[in-house]
Amino acid sequence: MIVVIFIWNGVIDQLQDYQVDIRHGVMVSGAVPVAIAYVSQVSEAESKVSAQDTGIEERICKVFGEDCEIMIAIATAESGLNPKAINNKNTNGTTDAGLFQINDIHGYSVEDRLDVDKNISMAKKVYDRQGLTAWSVYNNGKYLKFM
Repeated sequence: MIVVIFIWNGVIDQLQDYQVDIRHGVMVSGAVPVAIAYVSQVSEAESKVSAQDTGIEERICKVFGEDCEIMIAIATAESGLNPKAINNKNTNGTTDAGLFQINDIHGYSVEDRLDVDKNISMAKKVYDRQGLTAWSVYNNGKYLKFM
């Protein structure tokens, strides 16, 4: 099974089993052009594991406490709660990775950023230093549709 994370007008969506022309970033079915943020081949079993099954939301709440609802919304807007999401299409050449789409500039390896617990811990450090405005989806309000 192919899982594709698209950015549609800045909103991240996860689509499964769609034919995709990766060279041009468009769905073969004729949908509007989009940026492909992440493409991964996963097994059928992996695709059935939801954020609830893996305890991602509970892990976020454990770390963020009273701010857990907004941080779940931010992670959902950033990665669709996909801990393996990668965006290497930043205009400055950097890569965002993992649940909270932690950027290279923070000095963590991609491998570490793809680990759920490490990514949540990194997000907490970013949050403690920069607050909610560290995430573009907070600044542009896109997290609100997940509240």
